[in-house]
Amino acid sequence: MLLPTKLGFGSALGSGKQFLPWIHIDDLIGIITKSISDESMKGAYNAVAPSFSNYNEFAKTMAEVMDKPFLCQMCQTLF
Repeated sequence: MLLPTKLGFGSALGSGKQFLPWIHIDDLIGIITKSISDESMKGAYNAVAPSFSNYNEFAKTMAEVMDKPFLCQMCQTLF
């Protein structure tokens, strides 16, 4: 998604309604660091942001931040 957006062809893939779990790298590193140093942390952890986004919202935001156009959603039949 990054390269097409850099080239001015930003769009969401498919319907754009698919959920996109994400987390900031600093938050992920904080969780990993704590899990190494805190022996009381046991078991599996799910590291994601507290809110969710979908591909359409993400692609629009990425284009906006990069000051590039968000053209449209890619045709679902292409994928």
